[in-house]
Amino acid sequence: MCKMASFWHNPNTGVIRIWDLTNHSETAEHLKLNEKYWREGHYLRDGTIECRTLAIDKYNQVYCNERLRERFSTFKLFLAWCFTQPLGGSLDLSGCDVKGLKLPQNISGWLDLSGCDVKGLKLPQRIGGSLDLSGCDVKGLKLPQNIGGSLYLSGCDVKGLKLPQNISGSLNLSGCEHGYAEAIKQFKAIKSRSALISLVPPVGKQT
Repeated sequence: MCKMASFWHNPNTGVIRIWDLTNHSETAEHLKLNEKYWREGHYLRDGTIECRTLAIDKYNQVYCNERLRERFSTFKLFLAWCFTQPLGGSLDLSGCDVKGLKLPQNISGWLDLSGCDVKGLKLPQRIGGSLDLSGCDVKGLKLPQNIGGSLYLSGCDVKGLKLPQNISGSLNLSGCEHGYAEAIKQFKAIKSRSALISLVPPVGKQT
C-alpha cells in the first residue's frame, strides 16, 4: 500500500491521473499507464507534495510540486477534486479534516475515518471492504446500507445508532459504554437474516 493520496503525473504536461489513492500499481494497471511518460506522486495530509521526476523529464520535481500546489493549494482541495473523479480501491482518511467533503457514493475497498469529525458527513451507500469509525461521534450519522467487511465503532457512543442492513464481517464495539447491548442485538439480527437468505435455494432448485 502506498501513502495517501497517491497519483500519477506527466511531468511534461502536468496532467494528473488517479484511480486507487492508496496504490500506484493498481492505478497504473487499471488506467493502462505507460511509465515511460508517467511518474509517481503523493499529496500527503500534512500538505507535503512529492511529484517524482527523472533526469530526462522536461521539468524537475520542484517545478512539478509547485505547479500542483498552484492548482490545489491544500490536501483537502486535492481530495475534493479526487472525489469528483472515478475512483477504485480504498480510502485512508483517518484523522483528516473531512468537513464539507462529498465522498463517493460507492467505495470498492475499505474506508478509514477513525478520529475524524464526521458530523454532517454523508457516507457512501455501499462500501466493499470495512468501515472504521473508531473514536468518532456517530450520533445522527447514517451508516451505509451495505458493508462488505467489518464495522469498527470502538470508543463510540452507539446509543440509538442504526446499523447497516448488511455487514459481511464482524462488529467491533470495544470501549463502547453506551448502546452496546442494543448494537449487539441489531448485529445478531443482521447475521441471522443473512444466514436465512443464504439457506434459501435458488429458483428451480427447491427440494
